[in-house]
Amino acid sequence: MDNLSTDLRVEITEWIASEERTSIRGVSRPSSLLQLAQCSRIWNQVVQHVLSRSHTLVQIGQNTGPAILKRFIAHPEHAKPIKKFRCTDIGFNPIDMSRYSQEHFLACEAVIHAMGVPAEDAIFWTSALRLGECDAVTCVILSFLQNIEELDVTTQDSPFPLGQYTDVFLQRVAQLQRQEPSRFSLQHLNNVAVRCSTEPGTSLGFDAVMPYILPSSVTNLTVDGLTDSRGTAQDFVCMVKSLKLLKCKVGSALLPEFLGHFPALEVFHYEHGKRTFTDYVFGRYLMASISHLKQSLRELVVLNRFQWSPSLHLFRGPPSQMANFTEYQSLQNLVVFASLLFNSSSNGRIIQVDNVLQLLPRSLQRLEVRGCRDGVLQHLTDVIGDIPHIFPSWREIILEFLPMPAYDGKDIFTKYDGYTEEMGNSFRNELKQIGIDVSFNLIQ
Repeated sequence: MDNLSTDLRVEITEWIASEERTSIRGVSRPSSLLQLAQCSRIWNQVVQHVLSRSHTLVQIGQNTGPAILKRFIAHPEHAKPIKKFRCTDIGFNPIDMSRYSQEHFLACEAVIHAMGVPAEDAIFWTSALRLGECDAVTCVILSFLQNIEELDVTTQDSPFPLGQYTDVFLQRVAQLQRQEPSRFSLQHLNNVAVRCSTEPGTSLGFDAVMPYILPSSVTNLTVDGLTDSRGTAQDFVCMVKSLKLLKCKVGSALLPEFLGHFPALEVFHYEHGKRTFTDYVFGRYLMASISHLKQSLRELVVLNRFQWSPSLHLFRGPPSQMANFTEYQSLQNLVVFASLLFNSSSNGRIIQVDNVLQLLPRSLQRLEVRGCRDGVLQHLTDVIGDIPHIFPSWREIILEFLPMPAYDGKDIFTKYDGYTEEMGNSFRNELKQIGIDVSFNLIQ
């Protein structure tokens, strides 16, 4: 591939970039663009060239940071168009800074002092920069990105007892945002994603995430792979509007304390990330975790990444323990797996003693139920007549059904418990008459 012409390399890279932008919603996978950039120095340059057209900067691994920083030192104007910064790995192994001259280090020190960080922190920061500490380099890069709107960082818990230069830099950014904005205040930074490193043995606790949400401009936070929700600042309050916890490995008993740090959430996505799921009181802890959001929450997504396994029958218990959302007066979009609203019997069939509509808020506009099994569609069909009277704004229902193995005495085949095409069409036609669209997602 290194023998290809420059134009062809650019065309290939642009195609990969367009494919990533149109990828299936909700599917998490390694970035093909990043993998391409790691093939060679030539491909790295082509990727950076293509990304610069879309106002995106990518720091691939630790050792590309010095080259990016050197470019910004020489040409600060190159940083101004950057809207998105993706840093794929902030680790703790030293970076090779041998190609930096004394003039380069002095220029970096001038930037650090211009930020107005405390003198003691500035001394340690400049020393760490010379030693090649990754976060010391990355934060100086960030200081040049005065128009950044989106930050996507892959990192891990620090092996040191105190936070490093990410804390120092972002604390200063937060101070500047509260005072008079400057070129270092990152006042356009709205979206932050913090992801756990895929290196073996790494973890991502709240202490590692917290610095990234200190700036008041941050309104949307995604945390991928959170392993510990406990933080040192127990009284810390973050006013972000949207929080997404992907592949979260934090036990549900810790969720109420953790979400207490977020009193203004309008959007909350929670994706459980453990393959072995034995938390039978999850629903109770979930409702306790979001009880302070009854007035503000507009969208709630609660999923278990492994809930489609036919052998899992989750959350069996009395209907009184099912999640109840009736008091969430602003909730419009609800996406949950079926066992959060419907009780499951020992053979996996969904049972429901009460009307499931009595668990939903009047403000509901869209309901998506994942992992449906036998009983869900029948129950919803039975209560169709109540929907227009209780939910005047309801416009969409999406039901996902799981494949189940079946045997007819001769062959093994796949069926969908609780769903037939006839039942689905009848349900869809009845709801269409009252202005509600129905979709069925049949997992293959």
